[in-house]
Amino acid sequence: KYKTLYGMNFRKKAGLNSDVISFIPKGTVLNVESVDKNGWGKLTYKNETGYVRIKGQTKTYCEKV
Repeated sequence: KYKTLYGMNFRKKAGLNSDVISFIPKGTVLNVESVDKNGWGKLTYKNETGYVRIKGQTKTYCEKV
């Protein structure tokens, strides 16, 4: 599980250019299924499967809980 450190976009695919499905508020605890080598986490949120940024090159977006 990860908790969001910021409000963030929930996207259809892993990548900043992917379409946004919805917005996840700061402090939301997420059940992340997997995290790829680029720091994108795959999860299901409100019955939609998509991706959020867990960790970037210089910034952490979610912390393990």
